[in-house]
Amino acid sequence: MHLRYINFACSEKVERLPEALYNILNSENLSVTGCLNLKHLPESIGKLLNLRILVTNGCLALTHYPKNIRKLTSLRNVVGVIARADRNDDKEFSLADLGNLKHLRTVWMKVVGNSIDKDEAREAELRNVEELLIYLEGEAEEDDIKEALHPPPGIRFSFRDDYWLIPPGLR
Repeated sequence: MHLRYINFACSEKVERLPEALYNILNSENLSVTGCLNLKHLPESIGKLLNLRILVTNGCLALTHYPKNIRKLTSLRNVVGVIARADRNDDKEFSLADLGNLKHLRTVWMKVVGNSIDKDEAREAELRNVEELLIYLEGEAEEDDIKEALHPPPGIRFSFRDDYWLIPPGLR
């Protein structure tokens, strides 16, 4: 199958994505924006190696990204990515895992955790990112996150209170 654009946006009844979805290996764009009841993304999402755009904002039941997101090295834009700031484990995507995604240009993410592991955050290597928007969930401080991530000069960087915005280029 050769579907390049897969859009489940605003499918409120979707709790899980069909497993067959992860066999559509040529997919370049996956949007589940506004899937309020989507509870998780399975590890098999790591099979979508050609994925360039992943949009998951507005998925209120989604609590973490699976670790295998780090295998999606073709990603250019991620909106709604959830990254742990306080630990790196084998289940949840963390700030350090961003370091595997060398082609990222736009990153809108929710950073979760009550503290920040600065060594972990430095591994994110955001040198190619042009736009970074962060929504904090937990007790981590904005200044600590910014210092640890050390965003490159010229990047559009900000913290947001409204996590669910959709950038115009990804609508």
